[in-house]
Parts: sequence; C-alpha cells; structure tokens
Amino acid sequence: ALYVSDSIIWVATAYTEKIDLTYYPAGGGVGYSRDNGVTWHWDAQPKDDPSETRYSPTTTNIQNVTYDVTVSDSAVWISSWGGGLRRKLHNSTVWEVITPDGQPFSALNNLNHRAFSAVFERGTLWVGTAAGICRSDNEGTTWTKYSHLDSDTNSPSGNFVTAMAAQEINSSRYNLWAATWKATTVGEYYGISRYDGISWTVSLSDSTVLPTGEYLVDVYGSLRVHNFGFQGKRVWAAADGAIWWHPNEGIITGAGADKWKVITPDQIVDESIGEQFGNADFFSV
Repeated sequence: ALYVSDSIIWVATAYTEKIDLTYYPAGGGVGYSRDNGVTWHWDAQPKDDPSETRYSPTTTNIQNVTYDVTVSDSAVWISSWGGGLRRKLHNSTVWEVITPDGQPFSALNNLNHRAFSAVFERGTLWVGTAAGICRSDNEGTTWTKYSHLDSDTNSPSGNFVTAMAAQEINSSRYNLWAATWKATTVGEYYGISRYDGISWTVSLSDSTVLPTGEYLVDVYGSLRVHNFGFQGKRVWAAADGAIWWHPNEGIITGAGADKWKVITPDQIVDESIGEQFGNADFFSV
C-alpha cells in the first residue's frame, strides 16, 4: 500500500511465510515519512494480544496484510485483510481495530470485517471489504453499507472490493471508483463500479459487449481490476490482461457517453529492440 500527501508518505510491506511446505502472505508492517522519504518511522504489523476477550483477536502476521492506507482528519486508517480495518489517532501510538458495522471483530466469521481498500475524501471514509462497501461520514462512529444485494441495477457488481479511489471532478463533486469482484452472493459479477454522489453504476463489467460484438469476458476473462488512476475526467484501470481507460468519467449512457478503450500487453513495445511486453497483468496505474 502507498499513500502520499504533500511531504508525508505512508507505505505498507508484505512478505511470504513458509509453513508445512505452503507459502502464505504475511504483513510486514507500516511506516511513514514526514520529510519526503528522507527519514522513516516503522511499526510492526498491527495485531491483537491473544488474551483479548472483547472480540476475536487476530494474533498473527499470516494473512494479515495491509493492502491500503488512507489518512483522515483524525487518524491513519489501514485495511489489512485478516487484520481488518484499523486506525491510529493522530495523537496516539496505538492501532485499534474498528469494524465497519459496529459488531465485535471477527475476520474469520464476518466477511465484512475483512478489509481490503480504504479512501478518505471530503469528510467521508470509504472502506471496501469482502462483503461490500462501507461508508462513514463521522470517521467510524456510524456506517452505511452498499452491496450487490441492494438492487439489481443501482448497486456494485460484486461485494469483494479490492481497490477504491476518488476522482475529483470539481470543488463540489467527485466520483468514487471501486474494483468490485464476484464474492459469494448469487448474481454477483466482476466489474468496475462508480458512485457519483447519488447512486452506484456498473461502468464496465464481464457482461460488456465490445465493438467486435464479443463479450468482454470471452476475450479477456473475468474483469479483475486492481488499481485506478485519473487525468481530469479520464479514468484508468489496471487489470488482469489489460489496462482499461475511459475519456469521460466512465459515462456509458446518456449525455457524454463514450466507450471504454483498452491497452493490451502486446501493444506495449520497446521500439528500440522490437520487444513486446508479452502476456501480463497490471497491478497499478
């Protein structure tokens, strides 16, 4: 994970742990710099004391990997899979677990406690979990949840939210983008979902018909998106097998509608030696 604001940088690291001939992902901790990376302070991966009785503690680094970091007015927030959503208040040195539904924490038994992505934008904290997207307008005191169960038309495509990002449009409006993967509910599918401040729209998905008449999933496989980037109203999405982009906020119907465009690995060529990038997945943009 990586978060940058002015001279402040937050990063998270990970490694693999071999147990009984099997490799597992593990959290390597989080660190920050306040001087553009010249000096650093590092924290071990946040986890719980085995004696914790208020909730089901996560006591290991294994499958406790921080995939996203964001900073709000009051705290630093990390989303750490088996470690859940945790925050460190700006005047504190302690990481505390916060659940995006107010229930006692249990990453094992509650998919909504397995946090993967987090964004803080204009006073709103957004958290993507393995069971949907949770929103708090008061920094974690109360929550609203969006999931594929809400509606057939105005809901995210899937409940496993691997990435989120805010696209600033003007001083009064932004789009929240989410990589919404198929999870466990019947009817979910892989896609890119956008919240425009009023409702959710699936802007690109497995079910998209390409200009060739083929379905996206037939050509590229499931639309597994990992990261977003923006240039004004242009949207970029890094995904398995391709980089997708849209010139105008991902609007595909009505005024300003346009089609998503794609860059495939074979289009990326080192012209000096004629070498193509080859078969590849893209993880950040």
